[in-house]
Amino acid sequence: MIFLSIMNQAQLLRNLEEKGTLTDNKIEEIMREEKPNQKEQFRTSYDKIRHYFPKAYSNKQIDNKIMELLEIYYQEWNKKKVK
Repeated sequence: MIFLSIMNQAQLLRNLEEKGTLTDNKIEEIMREEKPNQKEQFRTSYDKIRHYFPKAYSNKQIDNKIMELLEIYYQEWNKKKVK
């Protein structure tokens, strides 16, 4: 099932009830669905990472470099894990 917002969940429950197809299992399935705002996120402060990059770097460049370095780290970590 696709991600449902709380409003969409309520509408879906209401529609199923009106159709007479709402069951306890269906309610549980809908309520267990992960909502977009419940996805785990990672945040850090700008000040914590800014001093690691040249002053001329834009936020996009910083983001790209972090993702590039994380990919390299991940690949190296997997190589060590396989050995």
